[in-house]
Amino acid sequence: MRVRCPHCRKDVNVADDAISKEAFCPACGSGLWLRPRMEASAIDAAFGQFGQGPPAGLTTPAAPALQPPRPSGREQAFVHNSRGVAFTNQGAYPQAIAEFNRALQLDPNYAAAYNNRGYAIAARRDYPQALTDFDKAIALDPKLAGAWNNRGLAHMARRDYERAISDFSECLRLEPATALAWNNRGFAHAARGQYHDALDDFNQALRLSPTIVNAYHNRGFTYTALGEYDYALNDYNMEIVLKPDRPFAWYNRAFVYTALGELGRALSDFDEAIRLKPDFADAYYNRGDVHRARGQYALAIADYTRAIEHQPGFALAYYHRGESHHVNGDHASAIADFTALIKLNPSLPAAHNNRGLAHAAAGAHDLAIADFSEAIRLNPKYLADWHWVATLAAAYAQRGDLDEAVKWAARSLELAPEIHKAARRAEWEGYRQRLAGA
Repeated sequence: MRVRCPHCRKDVNVADDAISKEAFCPACGSGLWLRPRMEASAIDAAFGQFGQGPPAGLTTPAAPALQPPRPSGREQAFVHNSRGVAFTNQGAYPQAIAEFNRALQLDPNYAAAYNNRGYAIAARRDYPQALTDFDKAIALDPKLAGAWNNRGLAHMARRDYERAISDFSECLRLEPATALAWNNRGFAHAARGQYHDALDDFNQALRLSPTIVNAYHNRGFTYTALGEYDYALNDYNMEIVLKPDRPFAWYNRAFVYTALGELGRALSDFDEAIRLKPDFADAYYNRGDVHRARGQYALAIADYTRAIEHQPGFALAYYHRGESHHVNGDHASAIADFTALIKLNPSLPAAHNNRGLAHAAAGAHDLAIADFSEAIRLNPKYLADWHWVATLAAAYAQRGDLDEAVKWAARSLELAPEIHKAARRAEWEGYRQRLAGA
């Protein structure tokens, strides 16, 4: 897909799966940071945030037709199950689980109670135990569609997307009008990179229920992954209209604006995401990147610092803060950031290279050469970059090692494009003359 680099503003092609990992602009080398967020509450809200009425996925059978003076065990089980549903709807999971336990003591074959107890257990993120209950519910009543949907959610929470898709599909075979199951299966498809299948499912979810906020969010993510930014903006706009207090909606829309090069709008959306979620490390980081793209390095540094405060192991925030310090001429701070980055990831060649550049700018040429040498060891492709090789030659020359300076300057001359060869030749000749006069 094509995205616009927020730093050099060039349109570049990146792999389709770059949406889930760090990608770099081939024009300027900056990180594109293709990480819009899928809405995790497709799991968490399904198991934990309930609005009016009984929560989706819970099942309550019809009341027994007869009401004898002394309730039977099954009737008492029904009462406890109903209480459990009410407690679940209030988020009172321990009390809910206790009621479902009592219902199952009275009626061990009560499939709905197993499903409902699994639901409450899953809301506490004990997914293995929840799966045990969903398995039992399905064994007792294979036509209980809600149990298939809930087991799919538990599998999805464990990132077992293949099993999740299978369970959602069975739920939909039993009850094709279950809009939330279409959304859930779409989430699992998108998580596997099956974006067109995901779109089909989100579209069906919204046809059945046009106000499912998560479906708009997740379809927006999927359109973003496909590079269909106009459609993505439409979905995030609708999500924000329906529920304007969701920080990830503003964050994802800001990402799309960044990719389109609309940096002013991106900044406004990142601001709102941070207002709604003041500890939103990714939003600070991305807002810092927008400031950096605009040449506002002090603002960028402040945002990267906030990102690191909220997420101390945020490697890219150290990386870009170090670059910003370097551009600002604060080489000591740049060296400190690249050193911190190397501690987080000692095998990252760019960290060694950039620390080498900062050392060279600070006049510490021995340290610069050591870092450049490590960068070469980790990634020999630096040797094919004429500009980088020229920097290495200059570091050797500054250290007084003119033999090495001549060697690397000759290599830079060989690699340089024709438009730069004259300057590279003059540099090489200069080193040769200094060596001859030494």
